[in-house]
Amino acid sequence: MLGKGRNSAYTDDGREKISTLIGKETTFDGDLTSAETIRIDGVINGNCTCEKKLILSSDGQIKGNISAQSVIISGKVDGDIVVQGKLEILST
Repeated sequence: MLGKGRNSAYTDDGREKISTLIGKETTFDGDLTSAETIRIDGVINGNCTCEKKLILSSDGQIKGNISAQSVIISGKVDGDIVVQGKLEILST
């Protein structure tokens, strides 16, 4: 009973729930759309639309346009990026 109410009310805004993960050895051909957060470690040959956050790792590649609420880019993008919120481009 101790701490039960506290744990259920706890939220960590620093962590995102990733609903879609494209793995490092995966290639996806076509447009990708998600209402939740996407992390891409592989290759996407098509446009990516995300209503929340899109994370492109240093191993990831997108050959198409990106549209999302917020975007973190560590990999390679060959296309346009449209962001409604925050765009982070990392040194990699």
